[in-house]
Amino acid sequence: MLYLFTLSLALSVAAYSNDVVEPQSKQFGIYKGTKERAVKPNFVVFFADDFGYGDLHSYGHPVQEKGAIDMMAENGIRFTQWYSAESICTPSRMAMMTGRMPTRMGMGHTVFSPFADTALPPEDPTIAELLKKSGYYTGMVGKWHLGINKNNNTDGLYLPAHRGFDYVGHILPF
Repeated sequence: MLYLFTLSLALSVAAYSNDVVEPQSKQFGIYKGTKERAVKPNFVVFFADDFGYGDLHSYGHPVQEKGAIDMMAENGIRFTQWYSAESICTPSRMAMMTGRMPTRMGMGHTVFSPFADTALPPEDPTIAELLKKSGYYTGMVGKWHLGINKNNNTDGLYLPAHRGFDYVGHILPF
């Protein structure tokens, strides 16, 4: 079962797959069942504005009570370093979604206005679009801030459902 959690003003991306794949290396394969086959890992990415390293119990906060994110950290792989490509929302989310530096997409230190007709460049595939090609089901909830409308004020052509996400929960477009 897939669980999606969101943080205030955060972008949460989740992907899961029931596909079984052959591991490239038995040393690094994740085995379930037979030793010849590995299951693709499910994962959740939390991307939050103004969220500090020590704000969660699992990352060292001395008095913060444990929550759902802490339980996920205890039962999965927990990463301890992240370098954001930019210090503001639109370009940092753009980099996380595409793996490209925002300046290479013409998005240096720029934030999309809610009424602008600009968006994440369609020629740059998102992580969701690439994961779908590998058999994953993808979902996102939270702050998008990567464009809303293309042709008029209501078409929503730049929203996550059009950028590879199968499930779109409650979002804050900007």
